[in-house]
Amino acid sequence: TFAITDKVYDRAMPINIDTKGVPFDAPLTDSVYISYKHFEYILNAAKVQFVVSEENLKKIALLDDYVIEHFRIAFGNRIVKQLRDFVPAYVGTGGTELDGLDYVLARKVFRKFESLNLSYIRDEIDGLCAYIDELFGEENMTESKDYLRMLKKLV
Repeated sequence: TFAITDKVYDRAMPINIDTKGVPFDAPLTDSVYISYKHFEYILNAAKVQFVVSEENLKKIALLDDYVIEHFRIAFGNRIVKQLRDFVPAYVGTGGTELDGLDYVLARKVFRKFESLNLSYIRDEIDGLCAYIDELFGEENMTESKDYLRMLKKLV
């Protein structure tokens, strides 16, 4: 059995490859070299330019309360800090704030549901998806909702 502890997951940003890539031809391009200092500067500039909105932070707090009440799992300060660091970088590279939040929630918070008794939480997942829709809109947070629905199918 191979397991990665929550402590490691809380510090890392896991990447899931859920679909097979499609081969394509790309033009030859020049390499771009940047120093660590410049990369750090770019990330810090993104944190200033693309601060996570107070509106979305309030929604995250409401979602945290919901998850605590229904699933007995809390987001934790480390994940909220990472959310404040990661989402601006995500937006700075062309993504949207909601998609960045979705990415973090799906991989950091809802991943923890795997350690719960899935048959016990199965009936709560639809309510959570409905609450996510209420907070963020039905068209948003698709990775999180897809992940939660996948967990529900495992039971």
